[in-house]
Amino acid sequence: MLKEEIAVIREIGEKARETRKNVIFGMIEEDELVKGVYYNSAFFIDKEGAVDSYRKISLPNFGPFNEKRCFKEGKEVKIFNVDDSRVGVLICYDLFFPELSRALLGCDILIYLSASPYTSKPQFEKMLYARAIETSSYVLYANLAGREEDMLFWGGSRAIDPFGKI
Repeated sequence: MLKEEIAVIREIGEKARETRKNVIFGMIEEDELVKGVYYNSAFFIDKEGAVDSYRKISLPNFGPFNEKRCFKEGKEVKIFNVDDSRVGVLICYDLFFPELSRALLGCDILIYLSASPYTSKPQFEKMLYARAIETSSYVLYANLAGREEDMLFWGGSRAIDPFGKI
């Protein structure tokens, strides 16, 4: 990991311990064994300060998205224990691969961190509800909002119950 990554994670870990809060956030992660290999990752830091990460498996390689040029695919889904709940975490385009959500069956909550542009809003909205219903899990969706260069992101963060209701 880069020194900057370690410093950010350490600082967030200290705050998690101080406030007794669990924290999840997205960040680029450098491979610990191979310099120059990066992952699009979701970090989970529990209220004790323990750190783990999920590396995005499904990298889009079409239109404005060329993630395979920058990142390596992760290899496995992760389940995090949060108090008495099992939490699965996936990132953005992972949502479109039901086998990844099925690998998280039995989780109480599925969290999707995302940077979905406005042009894919209808597809993401449909898939979010489908994943909640098919897995019988709560779905928490956090999406980027606003503009980055020439791309507009639609926001739309929400919580959906296992019956598909917000």
